[in-house]
Amino acid sequence: GKSHLIRCLKQRMREAGRKMIVTASTGIAAFDIGGSTLHSRGGFGIGDKKFDQLLRSAQRSKGKAQAWCQADALLIDECSMVTTAYMNKLDRVLRRLRKRANEAMGGIQVIFIGDFLQNPAITKPEDVTTFDDAEARTPLFESKLWKKGLAVQCVLLRENFRQRGDEAFAALLD
Repeated sequence: GKSHLIRCLKQRMREAGRKMIVTASTGIAAFDIGGSTLHSRGGFGIGDKKFDQLLRSAQRSKGKAQAWCQADALLIDECSMVTTAYMNKLDRVLRRLRKRANEAMGGIQVIFIGDFLQNPAITKPEDVTTFDDAEARTPLFESKLWKKGLAVQCVLLRENFRQRGDEAFAALLD
């Protein structure tokens, strides 16, 4: 299901000559899709510093900064586990790195994959104080970035592939 969809997206992007950065919120999920963690790829770790420090870290990471500037799309698997605070930080950093201040995520198309009601992001009190982000504890799908910045189009995958053949277990999951 989902893993197959991600493989198809990666292939289609390559065929179209578009560069897509493939990430996930956890190392295991990133490994499964042949990507890296969003925090590693971001170039500024978990984002626990002030904005100027985050931007400097991203700029110093030349390979990552260059990849961000050349990227057409960003795929984030297991998106429910990414905090709004982190996405707001990434948004600001990408706007500056790509010199596209008026475009959400610096103009990169973002493909969120996952179930927002499955595993919520873990937030800490420091998320507010280290970045002065009033939305730090707001679920991403309720954030200003989601509602006003990104042109969100949702696609619902309805067919369960993993539990095919085990109808009783699949019914429990529904």
